[in-house]
This record gives sequence, C-alpha cells and structure tokens, in this order.
Amino acid sequence: MVLQAILAKGLAKETVTNPAKFVSFARGVSQHVTVDDQLTESELRKTALSLRLRPKDVHMLQAPISGFGTSPTRQSIDVVDKKRLAQLAEALQNDHMDRYLDKYPEG
Repeated sequence: MVLQAILAKGLAKETVTNPAKFVSFARGVSQHVTVDDQLTESELRKTALSLRLRPKDVHMLQAPISGFGTSPTRQSIDVVDKKRLAQLAEALQNDHMDRYLDKYPEG
C-alpha cells in the first residue's frame, strides 16, 4: 500500500506536469531506492510522461507461493509455486499480464 501511494503521488498529473515538483519527488524517492546513476531526472520525467499510467493500472505482485517451509538451516521460507511462476514468466515475456491477472486476481 505504501508503494502504491508513492506511485500515485509520482504519477499524479500535478506532479508529472510540474518539472520542479517532479524533480523534488524524484530526489525524495531516490534517497530510499536504488537508481541508475546515469538515469537523469529529465529522462525519468520524460519516461513517466510517456507511460500514461494511472495508479490503478499498476498491480503489485510477488512470486506465487504454494506454502511455507523450513530451510536446512532452520530458517522460515516461502515455497515457490513453480507452475504458477512459469505462467507469470510467460505472461511477462509475452505481454499477457492482463490474462494472468484475470486468472489470478489476487496476484
């Protein structure tokens, strides 16, 4: 939810269309995430404008899991659902995420 709120603020029309506000937003976010040192604020803004995304267009996903387990060193782990992970990979590679989300609306 926090990431969605940050994304909503960054994609808001009043942020993206105001260069000073967008630079301020990008600088604030970049203090807390890894950013390519060759990605300029200008390029980032140009990319954000070209995407024409709305916050509702972005879905948060994680690798699908089939359950929980314990590692050999007794650490708690998530067990990846390999079949669904293959479906997710196929959807990403072939731009079929809409179909994947229709099939697995919970992500």
